Amino acid sequence: MPAIPFLHGRPLRVQLALLFATAMLLVASIFLGYMTLKVSVLTRASMERQMHAAAEGLAAASADAMVREDLASLEVLTLRTAGYPGIRRLELADTTGKRLATAVAGPHGPVAAYPRDTLTTPTGTAPAITYLDAPFGIETLAGGGVLWVPIMLGEKLGWIRMEYSLGEMRATIAQIWADSMVTALAGVLIGVLILWLFLRRLVATLESTARFAVQLDKMSGGRMPVWHGTAEVRQLGEAINQASVKLSLQNRELLAQQTRLERMTDELGVARDRAEAGSVAKSEFLANMSHEIRTPINGVLGIAELLIDTPLNREQREYLDMLRASGDAMLSVVNDILDFSKIEAGRLDMESIEFSLAHLLRDAMKVQALRAHDKGLNLYFSIDDAIADRLMGDPSRLRQVITNLVSNAIKFTEQGEVGVNVLLQEQDDGTVTIHVVVTDTGIGISADKLDLVFESFSQADSSVTRRFGGTGLGLAISRRLVEMMNGRIWVESTPGAGSVFHFTARFGRGSAQADPVCATVDLAGLNILVADNNATNRRILDAALRGYGMLPTLVEEGQAALDALLVAPTAFAAAILDAQMPPLDGYSVVERLRAAAPDIRMPIIIFTSAGSRGDAEHCRRLDIPGYLTKPAGKEEIRDMLHAVLGKRKTDTTVTRHTLREQRKALRVLVVEDNLINQHLTSALLQKRGCEVEIAEDGLAAVKMLEKQRFDLVLMDVQMPIMDGYEATRRIRADEHVRSRPRLLIVGLSANAMVGDREKALASGMDDYLTKPLNVDQLYALLSGIGDESALPGEVAPQPASADGEFSITGLLRRCCGDAHLAEEMLEAFFDDWPQRMREISDALAGADAAALVSAAHTAKGVLANFTEGEALTAVKALERQARSGQLAGCAALVDILSERMEHLLPVLRQAVAGLDRPTTTVLS
Repeated sequence: MPAIPFLHGRPLRVQLALLFATAMLLVASIFLGYMTLKVSVLTRASMERQMHAAAEGLAAASADAMVREDLASLEVLTLRTAGYPGIRRLELADTTGKRLATAVAGPHGPVAAYPRDTLTTPTGTAPAITYLDAPFGIETLAGGGVLWVPIMLGEKLGWIRMEYSLGEMRATIAQIWADSMVTALAGVLIGVLILWLFLRRLVATLESTARFAVQLDKMSGGRMPVWHGTAEVRQLGEAINQASVKLSLQNRELLAQQTRLERMTDELGVARDRAEAGSVAKSEFLANMSHEIRTPINGVLGIAELLIDTPLNREQREYLDMLRASGDAMLSVVNDILDFSKIEAGRLDMESIEFSLAHLLRDAMKVQALRAHDKGLNLYFSIDDAIADRLMGDPSRLRQVITNLVSNAIKFTEQGEVGVNVLLQEQDDGTVTIHVVVTDTGIGISADKLDLVFESFSQADSSVTRRFGGTGLGLAISRRLVEMMNGRIWVESTPGAGSVFHFTARFGRGSAQADPVCATVDLAGLNILVADNNATNRRILDAALRGYGMLPTLVEEGQAALDALLVAPTAFAAAILDAQMPPLDGYSVVERLRAAAPDIRMPIIIFTSAGSRGDAEHCRRLDIPGYLTKPAGKEEIRDMLHAVLGKRKTDTTVTRHTLREQRKALRVLVVEDNLINQHLTSALLQKRGCEVEIAEDGLAAVKMLEKQRFDLVLMDVQMPIMDGYEATRRIRADEHVRSRPRLLIVGLSANAMVGDREKALASGMDDYLTKPLNVDQLYALLSGIGDESALPGEVAPQPASADGEFSITGLLRRCCGDAHLAEEMLEAFFDDWPQRMREISDALAGADAAALVSAAHTAKGVLANFTEGEALTAVKALERQARSGQLAGCAALVDILSERMEHLLPVLRQAVAGLDRPTTTVLS
């Protein structure tokens, strides 16, 4: 019950007396008010009846005088009637309202009056009443009224107007109410006095009980005297006495418990110290194991990466494929287990460094592009232009989540497309929250399994797991990483229609975006023609171009692009043409344009999903200045346009490799004592055009830096003579003494535990990478130096095996080691290949060059999944021959293709029989 401010803190007896008095006064007031209103209503009704009777009597008495027009008699009758108590004014008037007699109440009785104006009389013949002085319009409270009564004698002769007052009645009622209130107050005072006397003993007992209860915790089973005046007070006293005894017993029990708890606390402290020591030992063991496992994997994968570009026979290449596949699988498992262990132990920390969102996403997608192309999938990505490009956060963990989701999407999608859209959810001066959406057209997930996919070591469907493989930790790790980035992750999916994975992440805002690397050309306002038969690619190109202020014109066919260029050759500053647009591809558009209008020399960029042999020759022959493979980020498209619009007339075509070579070569000092790691790291850096110097220990590095300048130092942290930490501290001290600019130093270690990165940063290092080196991370690091864009290296073509036969290891690698999937692909190939040959034969028989190009291109895409040997060479030659329009030599090439396939098909069938079925694994 809420406290009453007036009573708060007062003694109980005062509160009870005041509450009793207030209640009694309230009841008395309500009762007297009701009775007063009731008497007023009854009195008013009685007086109205009296007034009405007086008026009716006057009407009857004055009717004859009215007929005779005897005004003297009317005046006498009026004065007589006006003497009734309460009548203030009484008037007689004819039907026109002319006053015939008027009497007004005076101090000594009614007197006659003679007003000259006429009255406004009611219509009809019924009496009427109007109330006067009614507060708030309530007639019951009216102070008087005006009564109209007709004078009738067969017909209406006139009206009587009687104005009366209830003032005397009100005075009488007020007096009655005042007397009643005095009586009620006297009754209340008497009641309060009786209550006060009754409560005095009760309240005194309660006050003594309260004082006893306050001191209860200090007593040892003491008892208070019990008053037996009321049953309730007696029960209360007995209950408190019982509580006093129990409390005394409980106090003794608690003292004993306290003694036992103090002893247990001491024992737990000892156990905690032992547990912490054990945890430190386990952490050290895990760090050592991480180092011991990653170091040999680093050597295995690094040497395999170098060997793959050397001439190898079939058997050597097969062994090398097995080596790389096993190393990649082992590294993936080790990374997943270590990440999951660190997350579960709460020892995984998030970085806070500046990075480019566009570069990060582009790098992540480049890694997946070849896998998507091998499966015939369209891979795309886009970034909302409203998102600030430079962010502060942990780019490696964001890349890890995106890579996990995209890799899974490609893995579970057989046809269609996989896309990544980065949307702006919220942005202010200090933070940016992005919403990443990964969409695929794959097998989908049933509704009852949607929550299960993010659980550790859980599988949505064991049959799917057997087919696609996985560690079962990828999505679980992604969920925890997203939560650490202050976001959440969820999935929407329809079985058979695909899945849409969402996650949000919050980052700080970085500095302004760097200027483009290539020569600057004002792109704003330029009209760019875009031709691509894929609606998704058109949408991405449109957004990218408009983001830099350009005005794209989109068409979906090669013929439409050719018509636009011929009709308005000066309307466009450049054109971007897809290389594969049946029936008229990008090369054909340029070829016809050159033939029809040789003077039109606007810059043209060929945009292709994957490079094909002969593309460079096509570009040189047709004077195409730009060539770019998908997917390409908007910055890469911008740089390409800068290059083709700003370059002088040359015979070279600008490619992604050209853009990369235009950038300044970085000088890198590799500080490493292991020869294998020296060779591996140098080779990887040199592939990116870096100038590399080697120092075998930290002391040698310090001496070299005193004489030479470098852009980057890759510093191993564990070396003889002088380790990387001490070397870094000396380099920083020398920079301070000589006022040199800060050199970028990145630590390298096979350890990957919490604390290693902090130790490296504390020594003065700027970043920290674990071994074996992740090529993508290394190249992303290089791309961030000097405001360079991250451009992955070209994929080196792998020569066919010596005898041109099928490599089972290569197929298993393409299928992520899933033998079941490899078998399905082979069986589908056996069913599909006869149709491919029929299409080639029909096109050749009909001398249809375009149909032959299409059929050969399709056959090439199918065959490339299984061999790089002579059969693939033959179908590629057939496509080139057909594309040239010279069909005379195509028949011989078809015969060669048929002959090579007669040799290859038995090898493929034998491979199906020899496939080993893997055991069930969990779904990642």
